[in-house]
Amino acid sequence: MAPLIALIAFVVIPCTLAYALRPSNNNARITVTTQWRAVLAVRVATALAGIAAAVLIMNTLPLGAGLFAIPGTIGAFIMLGIALGESVIRPTPTTRTASSTPRNMRGFLPPALTWVTLIMAVIALATGTFTTLTATADDMGRAGRALTETCGPLSSTRSPYPGWYYTGPALIGLILAVVCAALALAVVTRRARGFTTQPGADNALRHRSATLIVVTLLASIGITTVGVSALAAMALTQMTDCDSSLGLRITGWAFLASAAATLVLLGWSITTLRPVHSGQPAALPSKDARG
Repeated sequence: MAPLIALIAFVVIPCTLAYALRPSNNNARITVTTQWRAVLAVRVATALAGIAAAVLIMNTLPLGAGLFAIPGTIGAFIMLGIALGESVIRPTPTTRTASSTPRNMRGFLPPALTWVTLIMAVIALATGTFTTLTATADDMGRAGRALTETCGPLSSTRSPYPGWYYTGPALIGLILAVVCAALALAVVTRRARGFTTQPGADNALRHRSATLIVVTLLASIGITTVGVSALAAMALTQMTDCDSSLGLRITGWAFLASAAATLVLLGWSITTLRPVHSGQPAALPSKDARG
C-alpha cells in the first residue's frame, strides 16, 4: 500500500507539471518572452522543493502516516510555484498594456475540470469522514489506526485502517493545497500583462495556468482519496467473522471501485493540459475574464 501511494504521489503529480510545461509541436504556438521562461523555471524549482518536503514528511511521521500528506504537500508547492512565478517575475515595461476591463477569476477556470474537482472534494470528505468515524485504536493503543468488528463475545480487528491517524495528515496536506490554489488563482487573474508579444494571447497563458492549478488540486485530492479508499478496502474486505461482515466487504469493494474510477479520472484530467497555440487565446469560457 505504501509503495503505491508513494509512486502515485511522487510520479503522477510531478509528471502532471512536466506534461503541462512540454513544448508544443505546432509552429503556431504562442511566442512567450524571456520572463515567461523564468516563470516556468520557478515552477520547476518549487516542484522540486515540494518533493524534498514530501520526503521529509514521509520520513518524519511513523507507520506511513506521512504518505497521506504527500499529495497535498507536493500539489501545494506546485501551485505556490505558479503564484510565485507570476508575481515575482515581472514583464518588461515595454510589453505591458493597460485595460479598464476587470478580469474575473471564473473566466479563466476550465468549467468541466472545476466541477469534477468540486465533486472529488465532496467524495474525499465523505470517504475520510466514514473511515475516521469507524476507526478504532490498534493493539498498541494508537487511536484511529484499526478497524474492529464485534459480534457477541467475538471481535475482529484489522490494521492499518485510515482513521484519524492517517486522515489527519491527509487533511492538513489538502487544506494547504486548497489555500495555495486560491492564492495562485488570484495571482494569475491579477498579474500584469506582457508575458507574450502576441496581442490577446496573454489571456491564453492565464487560462493555461488556471487549468494547471485546477488539475494539480484535483490530483492532490484524488490521489489522497485513492490512498484512503485503498487502505480502507484492504481492511474491510478481510472482515469475515460476523453476520455484518458481508456489508463491510461490499463497502470495501465499493471503495476499490471508487479508487479505480478516480485513477481513470486523473488520467483524463492530465490530458486536458494541451499546449496553448496562438489561434486559441480567445477560447475562454467567459468574456468577463478578458481585458
